[in-house]
This record gives sequence, structure tokens and C-alpha cells, in this order.
Amino acid sequence: MLFEKRSSTVRQGGELCYPGGIVEKGETPEEAALRECTEELLIEREQMDTPIPMFALTGPGGINIFSYLCVLHGYRGTWSEDEVDHTFTVPVEELLKCRPLTGHGRLRTVLDQDFPYALIPGGRDYPFRDIPKTFYFYRTKEGTVWGMTAQILRAVLPLLEEIGTDRHMNEEKT
Repeated sequence: MLFEKRSSTVRQGGELCYPGGIVEKGETPEEAALRECTEELLIEREQMDTPIPMFALTGPGGINIFSYLCVLHGYRGTWSEDEVDHTFTVPVEELLKCRPLTGHGRLRTVLDQDFPYALIPGGRDYPFRDIPKTFYFYRTKEGTVWGMTAQILRAVLPLLEEIGTDRHMNEEKT
């Protein structure tokens, strides 16, 4: 599994993450994912297999995050120094054995000044609830993977384990 450490000069600098970024006007999320990989890793599109759509999540600030799984061929450890401090890999088998640490919190509903309280029963006294949130933390030799990256990792690992198990079973049959 390939990770990046973000350059200290970009937003959320120093964090460990996957390549990614904003979907530009006229792009699909898949096109954006491929473009971001080529820009951040300094690779050619031909080095990536067809991406497999994984999960659509709502990230911080309500941003939609679309994740894709892709096999990368012939990667030579390159990256754009404008965005990336360095890259590193962690074997999937190692990640499968790793139990993430967890932290718990709550997401609060904070309403704007012009919220139309008059339209809901109870108005300003409506019993809005906090939303429980679990945060996952995967420790690696390079640091801690957390946040949206850890959430995606936690969701994809069982699928990779299943694929690996299926591949192993198919190899035994042939």
C-alpha cells in the first residue's frame, strides 16, 4: 500500500495520506484521482491499472471524497516536491495484522444565525443530537495514518484480505 507524507508547505502538511485532491471543473472523480496520482507521484497514466471505485465519503467541511483502488506498475519512488515530502509503502499483510487504535468524539450540529427555527417543532429548543464519531489510527514506521486516510484504509483492508484469500484458493485449485 503506497502512502505519501504531505509536504510541510501544503494544507495538512506532514500528514500521511494517499494521493488525491480536488475534482476540477469538467472532471469526473475518477479522472481527478488519476490526474492527482500522475501529478503527485510523477508517473504516467499507463503505469496505473483501471481504478476500481471504492467508497464515497463525506469529509471535513462536507467535502465529498471519492476513493479508488488501483495497482501501480513500475513506480520508481518519484514524487512532486511541491506537494509531497516523500512516499513509502507498507505491505498489505502487515496492515491486515495491525489493529488500529481508536479515539472517540462527537460531531455537533452548529446552526447558522439565519436557521429557520420557526419551521421545526420546538424551534430553538429542538433537541438536536451530537453524532458519535470513531477516529482510527494506524501506526507505521513512518508515523500515524489517521483521519479520512485511516477511514478508507479500514474499509478497504477486509476487501484486500478477501481478494488475497480468493487468489490463494484459486492458486491451490490450479
